[in-house]
Amino acid sequence: LRGELNKHLGKTDLENINTLLEKAITGSSLDHNLVRTLISTLPELKKPKISILQISTKSTTIIQKLIHKYQDQCHFLDITLLFDNQEEMEICKMIGDRYFPVNGMLAVHYKTAKFLDLQITRKFDLVIGIPENQKIYSQEKKQLCAEYNDPNANNLISFITQKCLSTANHLALIYPKYFLHNAEYHSTRQRLAEIEINTIVDYGEHGFCESYSETVCLVANCRAKPNSTRVISLAMKQRTSQ
Repeated sequence: LRGELNKHLGKTDLENINTLLEKAITGSSLDHNLVRTLISTLPELKKPKISILQISTKSTTIIQKLIHKYQDQCHFLDITLLFDNQEEMEICKMIGDRYFPVNGMLAVHYKTAKFLDLQITRKFDLVIGIPENQKIYSQEKKQLCAEYNDPNANNLISFITQKCLSTANHLALIYPKYFLHNAEYHSTRQRLAEIEINTIVDYGEHGFCESYSETVCLVANCRAKPNSTRVISLAMKQRTSQ
């Protein structure tokens, strides 16, 4: 994989490089047109310094678009990419060093850690990513249920979402579509209902190439109370506000 990526690093088509990387790691890749739709729904964050955390990073697909969106909205853009393992981090850093060189207006930090294990001492302006979808059992479940005061949760999605609520001013998280109605996420949805859900993007089956899983993205303002929500259905080509 490293050798194949090195062949492409001299080219300008970063999207093809990211597609190659995502397929090698996960077997599928994010649809780049739909990522652009997601980025367009994110809030304006005009301020001197903007801090962003991307969780469960697999490629530089999303971060590329984030830099393009926010680099003109601040004097300094501070981005942290969180990876599940060292090899994925090293490969993405190789790509990032080529396309996103650190300068006086941009810093990109690469870290290997599970989001739930990460000690966070500040609030990020934006937390974005795909929460890990994994059932948990026994002692790990007991500990997390106690820590997040959610005795009925049994999937990492629930705990990751709750941690995002306490560490982000804004969040943009991609979920399996059944997150919106499945009973096991009831308490997580109740907590999300206390903040302003700006946008729900319904990808249908088109969020990931070569995958038929239906996904949605929730974009929320953790500092605001519920108001109107824009709902974008890419499959139905409809937009509503409710």
